[in-house]
Amino acid sequence: MKLGQNSVTSQLNFKLLVEIKLFQILGFLLGGAVVAYSINVLLLRFSRSLGIRNKNDVTVRWSQESKPSLGGISFFIVFVFSAIAYMIVFSDAPNIFQNKQFVGLFVAGSLAFLMGLADDAYNTRPLIKLVVQILCGVLFVLTDTTIDFFHIWYLDDILTIFWVILIMNSLNMLDNMDGITGTTVFFILITCLFSAWIVLPFNANIWVLVLVSVIGAVLGFLKMNLHPSRLFMGDAGSQFIGLFVAFLG
Repeated sequence: MKLGQNSVTSQLNFKLLVEIKLFQILGFLLGGAVVAYSINVLLLRFSRSLGIRNKNDVTVRWSQESKPSLGGISFFIVFVFSAIAYMIVFSDAPNIFQNKQFVGLFVAGSLAFLMGLADDAYNTRPLIKLVVQILCGVLFVLTDTTIDFFHIWYLDDILTIFWVILIMNSLNMLDNMDGITGTTVFFILITCLFSAWIVLPFNANIWVLVLVSVIGAVLGFLKMNLHPSRLFMGDAGSQFIGLFVAFLG
């Protein structure tokens, strides 16, 4: 009888733990969506002073009118806010800035975002963009985020850097039609989330909570990017989200 009661108690505790984790994950998802949507509403209102694509560039976007390319700014802001929220909610958890891989993602993500922002504002030279992308890949390598494919360290490092450049440029080039980049990224990130839960135990750790927050940010962006769109992602968004996808991949 006692063993039976212990078994029921442990099952109830496990169920409660899962429900708490689920609540935390949904909270970060909803928070990311609300923050991103609110930021995009504000950016759209001030888009004329913050920067609209030149009307001569509309053919690049396959659009009949010039639209602000500011939507991706919310991705980086949500990413930073989710890390801060994690440290507040899980105050007893290990410091995420002592996690080498997270530091690599944070620094490389900041570089990618700032480079994209500069490109949106000033149309920086392609070579500068490539150098920053290579630097982001190098930062991944230096912080132990590499693709273990050849099992030879220098070949894996080169592959990792190439992968980062490829994904960042691929998503940047996709940002030319209503909803295409956002929906592509959304399904990639959802696949990453469920793949992680298949391989690893169901958990609300820093990676999962940052990931679901960025998924929420993508949903908040898509609200304004699906046809007929009111804004595009811009290089600030596509460069950061490309790096984020490359990291998770």
